Amino acid sequence: MYMTNYLKKLNLALLLLLLLALASPAFAAKESGDKSSSVAETVKLKSDSAEETEYVFVPPKVTMKESSQLKKAFEKRWFKRRALIEKGNLAGARQVISEIGEEMINNGIVNLPDFSSALIVEARDALKKGLKKRAIRLGEFATQLSPKMSRFYFDLSDIHFSNNNFVKGLNVYFQGFRVRSNNFMESVLFKTNMLIFLIKIIISFSMIFTVLLSLKYFKLFLHDISDAFPKSLKMTIVRLYAVVFYLLPFFLNIGIFWQFIYLIILAFIYCTKKEKYILYAIVAVLAVIPFLLNSIFGTYQFLNEPTVNHIYQANQGTWYQETEKNLKDMLRDARSYNAQLKDMRKDAPTLSKDEFKKPMDTSDILLSLGLINKKRGDYASAEKYYLKGLAKNPNSYEFNINLGNIYYSLYRTEEAEKRYNDALKINPDSGIVHYNLHKLFLRKRKDKLTDIERAEKEFKMAMELAPDVVQYYSEILKDSSQNFNRKVIDEQVNNDSYRVRYNKFISRKKDVASSLLPFKIKGIRVSHISFVAIILFSLMLFLQLLNKSYAFTTVCQKCGGPVCYRCQRTIKDNKLCSQCYYIIVKREGADPKSKITKMLQIKNYVANRVFTTRLISFFLLGAGHILKGLTIRGTVFLLLFLTCAVGLLFPDTSISDIYITGESKAFFTLGNYAIVTIFTLIYIIGIRDIFRSE
Repeated sequence: MYMTNYLKKLNLALLLLLLLALASPAFAAKESGDKSSSVAETVKLKSDSAEETEYVFVPPKVTMKESSQLKKAFEKRWFKRRALIEKGNLAGARQVISEIGEEMINNGIVNLPDFSSALIVEARDALKKGLKKRAIRLGEFATQLSPKMSRFYFDLSDIHFSNNNFVKGLNVYFQGFRVRSNNFMESVLFKTNMLIFLIKIIISFSMIFTVLLSLKYFKLFLHDISDAFPKSLKMTIVRLYAVVFYLLPFFLNIGIFWQFIYLIILAFIYCTKKEKYILYAIVAVLAVIPFLLNSIFGTYQFLNEPTVNHIYQANQGTWYQETEKNLKDMLRDARSYNAQLKDMRKDAPTLSKDEFKKPMDTSDILLSLGLINKKRGDYASAEKYYLKGLAKNPNSYEFNINLGNIYYSLYRTEEAEKRYNDALKINPDSGIVHYNLHKLFLRKRKDKLTDIERAEKEFKMAMELAPDVVQYYSEILKDSSQNFNRKVIDEQVNNDSYRVRYNKFISRKKDVASSLLPFKIKGIRVSHISFVAIILFSLMLFLQLLNKSYAFTTVCQKCGGPVCYRCQRTIKDNKLCSQCYYIIVKREGADPKSKITKMLQIKNYVANRVFTTRLISFFLLGAGHILKGLTIRGTVFLLLFLTCAVGLLFPDTSISDIYITGESKAFFTLGNYAIVTIFTLIYIIGIRDIFRSE
């Protein structure tokens, strides 16, 4: 008997080792993929710093798309910098980056993501060679060339963490979060990715929890199946039939979704009250999965929608030549569409406006076209677009302030002041308008003393209302420059406009997940999952009511055997089988040999359960608690374990759009530190608890 127990333990250990062996190639491939890096060209530099006498990265040729804002001067300066690095003139190379930044501001460009990405590559290469100061400088230059893109702040924080400078790393990390929160497109993508992360955890937990329960109660299922066959039939045939019946969905290949539903029903028949509540919760979450998936894929489509992309490019200062052309085409199409709607209303005057589709709002397109033309110095075209936008939206704060900036650039100071005042009437708390008025009064100087006093007053108001914005623009907008992109602040399409567009877009996408994921869930559309979940919920309620009149088989608390009320109708104790009841509780007519055999069986059952729960807990924290009957504790441990595991093993499996956000692995660095710490703590507590629970 003892030899049999040892063989069982050995088989279980070998099974776990086999699973690890099968998983190891994937992990090995992941590790090798992380460690592999592209071979970069290097040269020996005659550096002016003792630290930088090592080989350093020579930036590759950056191929840019032809664009209205990326003039040849940018590429010429970039390749001039490359030549200076090859000659060893690092100070000159740094000066070129500063010149690129100045040219950026002169052209009204907000971000240069291509250049910033190249600088981050250089910084990581320098870090590998031990050039810590150079890596930090390059990372700082990357954030300066793309101050409105959060990914480069996360990259810089990662460089600080690699240098064990956690204070600066945290500072820059949270600065990146602030940049992200101020950008609707990045923030909505971040929230969506967090939702994907949550869905991964919920689905993983639901599958694991259901499989654990089905394995835990397989012995009871086997008992009920064998009870339906004649006693003369061989037990081997009965068990084979039970296994086939248990794995029926797998053999029929009806899809993982229906297999999951089948296991939930089987587990629900035998599980305890607490386990039933958790299964109810799993089915309730299953019912809302389609709505979550529609939101996720609707967001993905929204981020890649052409109109949204071109408006975003224009307002982020990263537009390409075709951006303006596409925006003009969209404006023409929108006007044609609105004209057709107007004609339809004339033909059917008795119909209400609600019975027609709403006309397309072109305000964001007009504002974006005005920004593009203003930043490249075509003030006449910019004024034309702003006036058209103002005609459609007389109470638009953005059109008024930007039109005032056009008049400021054309030295039409009275008209500029009027537009700024109109903008203040619409938005009295705008620090940007007060800052622009401060600039305007400094220029007017008709009554020198009065205008200077008014300029100082406006600057104080701007600092009170928007200190961060004023400080940022005070550093980059210089009075010494004659470039009008450096004089005053333009307003862009704000987060509220993006939010309105997003909500309208999502509301139109009724069943986008089903159209995008027909192959993910075999045999069922995503939109039908909610209906199936409601049916399943009703079936579970019926089974629970049925259990009150027809008691299903349960587990004996002592020996782990089945407690069947069809077999022991005279016993009222529903926690012990008939043998344990008469031998341990009643102590009546118990044969000494039978009693010794039963006690050995109980001892072996307890030993096997302890070994199994402890062993499985090492690989899947919380599973041992669930198998042992500590349902709530096991659920908490398993959820925390899966949260950490998903965060560490699958950090990049989320929706991303490199052009919009440029998400980088550096974002996960601080998160990984926190996850590893929490995981270690939870793992120690969970293992300690499972060892002390017997």
